[in-house]
Amino acid sequence: TGDQEAALTSKQGKMATLTAGPSLTYKCSVTSTQYVGSPRSAEVEVVANVVHTVEVMNKEQQKGTQATISCTVTGLTKDLKTIKWTRSDNTDLESEEDGFVIDYGSFNASGGNRNTTLTVPAAQNIQDTTFNCVILSSDEGSSEESTAVNLKVFTVTSTTKSVTTDVDQTLT
Repeated sequence: TGDQEAALTSKQGKMATLTAGPSLTYKCSVTSTQYVGSPRSAEVEVVANVVHTVEVMNKEQQKGTQATISCTVTGLTKDLKTIKWTRSDNTDLESEEDGFVIDYGSFNASGGNRNTTLTVPAAQNIQDTTFNCVILSSDEGSSEESTAVNLKVFTVTSTTKSVTTDVDQTLT
């Protein structure tokens, strides 16, 4: 009357070859080695959900200057089916459209990640804007996953000041 625990270790190299959906199901059963005439137990399903994370690089950039934002997907065992950028209203952005440049990057199998960047031209970087990094896993039955990436703008202004040379001066 004791509990025993079994463990299945699946190496990253093997995980990278899997083509199953967003979850993997293993079956486990046990047989007694002490009482060899004992029957094998019923199979128990063990479910492992394959997960990834999306890391974004929000940016604060001077108004009217070119800015580059990025999105990195980690924890991948295989390449994504689709990766794209959209505006905050979910309309697709195309590289070279309105001066935007998209680098879709490539799948890094050894690191299990993929990085993409969106370069926003100076003429489009005039107000705080949210863009979306949209990914679609190559797993069957998966749906698009959208992650917001914020681009905030700021301005720098100066004020003319009359000064004398008789005392220390602070200019802002």
